Amino acid sequence: MAENTQQPPNKNNDGTWVATHEPDARPAPVFEKGIFAWMRDNLFSSEINIVLTFVGLFLAIFSIVGVWTWTVEQGNWFVITFNFRTFMLNQYSPQFEWRAVIALLSAVFVTGMAIAVWVKQVARGMLIFMIVTLVVIWGLPPLTTSIYEHPAWFPAVGTAEITSGSATEVPIDQIAFSGQAGDEIVIQLSEQAAANDAALAALTGFLDVSTNTLRNAADNRLDAINQENTIYLDLQEDENSLAEENIPTLTDGQRETLVDVLANFEVPQRIVEQYSINAPVEGDTGAVQIDIVEAVYLGDNQWEYSPLTADAGLLQTFDDEIRYTLPRDSWYVLEKSIIGSEDKIAVLRVQGIYPVLQSTSFNTEVEAFVDVFRRMTDFYTNETPIPRMNGETLPFNVIIQNQFRGDREFGTYMRTYVAPFLERHALNTTIIMIIGIIGYAAAIVMQNTTQKGFASEFTSYAMMSLPIIIWVLVNGLSLAAVAMWALLFGVVLVSSAIGTYGRKVGYSGYTVIIAAVIIYALLFGVTWMSDGGGLAKWLVYLSFIPIFLSAFLGANAYLPDAKLDEGEEPRMYTNFGIATLIYIGVLAAVFLGWVSVETEWALTPTNADAWGGFLLTIILTIFGIILAFPIGVGLALGRRSDLPAVSAICTGYIELVRGSPFITVLFFMQLLIPLINSEFANVPNSYRALVAVVLFSAAYLAENIRGGLQSLPPGQVEAAKALGLNAWQTTRLITMPQALRAVIPALVGQFISLFKDTSLVAIVGLTDLTRVVNTIVVQAAFIGTRREGLLFISIIYFVFSYVMSYVSRLLEASGSGSTRRM
Repeated sequence: MAENTQQPPNKNNDGTWVATHEPDARPAPVFEKGIFAWMRDNLFSSEINIVLTFVGLFLAIFSIVGVWTWTVEQGNWFVITFNFRTFMLNQYSPQFEWRAVIALLSAVFVTGMAIAVWVKQVARGMLIFMIVTLVVIWGLPPLTTSIYEHPAWFPAVGTAEITSGSATEVPIDQIAFSGQAGDEIVIQLSEQAAANDAALAALTGFLDVSTNTLRNAADNRLDAINQENTIYLDLQEDENSLAEENIPTLTDGQRETLVDVLANFEVPQRIVEQYSINAPVEGDTGAVQIDIVEAVYLGDNQWEYSPLTADAGLLQTFDDEIRYTLPRDSWYVLEKSIIGSEDKIAVLRVQGIYPVLQSTSFNTEVEAFVDVFRRMTDFYTNETPIPRMNGETLPFNVIIQNQFRGDREFGTYMRTYVAPFLERHALNTTIIMIIGIIGYAAAIVMQNTTQKGFASEFTSYAMMSLPIIIWVLVNGLSLAAVAMWALLFGVVLVSSAIGTYGRKVGYSGYTVIIAAVIIYALLFGVTWMSDGGGLAKWLVYLSFIPIFLSAFLGANAYLPDAKLDEGEEPRMYTNFGIATLIYIGVLAAVFLGWVSVETEWALTPTNADAWGGFLLTIILTIFGIILAFPIGVGLALGRRSDLPAVSAICTGYIELVRGSPFITVLFFMQLLIPLINSEFANVPNSYRALVAVVLFSAAYLAENIRGGLQSLPPGQVEAAKALGLNAWQTTRLITMPQALRAVIPALVGQFISLFKDTSLVAIVGLTDLTRVVNTIVVQAAFIGTRREGLLFISIIYFVFSYVMSYVSRLLEASGSGSTRRM
């Protein structure tokens, strides 16, 4: 027994006892700390909270279990796996797909820089998320492959007609399949299909049409038996009720109807026995003969066939198996027949042969669309034509006629859908994450090696340039347009540089700016009039001027004799340096296209009417926000203007648009605008939808901003006037920054609403995410998969909406988002 170290209390003269030390601390009760305390305070603090907690828990479990069961056992997720590009880009030209990829990587790079500069506190969580994601996408597929095997393919063999209801099928004796070098084919008789009708009806895997007809026949027979049993039990219950209580449960008419139905009810013969499915035989009579022939394409619809050698002979019992190893990537033909039996049907269990999806893809080598055959289980692709025999194209194991049937197990779900999807997108996801990390590292390096504030300034320029980069890459530009914009940008650049430098050396900056603009306008006009065909070339020549002037003036700012104001740093000229770098990059692109006269210009304009999927959604969202925001600010200021005409016009516009449904504005832009001027009919529908989004969102943003302006006390405007600030300075420096901070939640809410409302463009003929689902589910291979497609795009909408909401919370928590307490 441990010695008690506690000192005894001391006894006073008056007989009282006094303790000489504090009693030992005891741990808090279990239910007073941690998760239990949180649950007690938040979930079970009152009777109503207890009821709501259990009701919510029941609904959550009911919903999650139902969705999870459907997802694992019934959902056809091939619709997502094999249409992922369609969901993202739809009909966007494959030859320009690389530009969309560069736009995505540019956005990820700039996002990484923004996280490093402005929201570094989320970097640790993002890094953990990326590590977990990489571990899952690279580790889960091989782990799943090692634990679970692919579901089998069950083709039928024989010459007997198989009937189920009004459907009649005869098994195919020759079927082509696409195979890869090293694939091992294992063929056996299916023991489950021959066990009984219940086992046949529960057959799970890829079933050909004949086997599925057998399965349906067995399922119909089981339904008939259940229906007969139900009628019999209803009649028996009625008789028992009459015998015991003299109270019938059925009327006379109901009883007579059920008696007649039961008397005429015929339960079909057992399907397994009717077709002698895989019945054991002796000798060679009734045995299944299997042969696999390699089909080598020689070109010009010529084929050469050579049989493969099997590792075993005929299939007579369930223990027999035949193995083949495929020598090369090619088409093969499976030949199957039953020897000496005309009324018997055999169902095979085949591993290594899986259905393929036939689609059309753009082949960059031949620059044409060709038929592509992708294996459903691992995306193995074969672009060779389907084999032909005796002048006819052979049937092949297309997924349309070999769908997955039955309720899947979890292992089958992982092996069939999850692992292939992760394998297909693992490399792309890794590259995207690496680009984001590179952007983050670049910003950190700039923060540590450059002057203070340069990283933030550079990131701001990158963020402002990102929409332009995305638009140029996605939409494209002609060579002449790029050169023209380069020249105009050069005018602005050199004029600003000359003006700033001129003020430093004592000249009037405005005079120099005006002179530069006039000179460039004359040069541009002369170029346009003299040689329209060579406009791009001459614009490129003229663009050398602002490059040299910008570099010269920027360098002079760092010279010892540069006239800088007191306390002014040469870093102010960094703007010219950054702008010059961007300008040189644009001109480099121009020269690449101009010099490559033998090839197509890299930024050839795309067909905007072909934009679709998530690309269209994100374009409408990004540029809808960017263009609608300044218009909304202008409308908000105009509505508060003291000029009656301006206020009335802005108020009328806001109320008119806010009083009209978004779909009305869309129809107006799509249908009515071309009636104003026939030239508008040539404007792509995507552009017109973007204009509708901008005009509609601007009205709502105007009201949000006006609410922020009205929340400010009038004393601030009066103080600004007292300090000598004019109306523009007061708005730009005093009222507008505070108003925008106050309405950040409302603005982000409007942006989220805009992102989701872009789904309405499907009604006016544009193929956004919602309409992509409708176009996919009409394909024969994906009929009945609307729920899967809608669930997938719902996840996309939720993720991006949540990200915008999360960014809003970060902005509110930062100094930029906090409103000064009045």
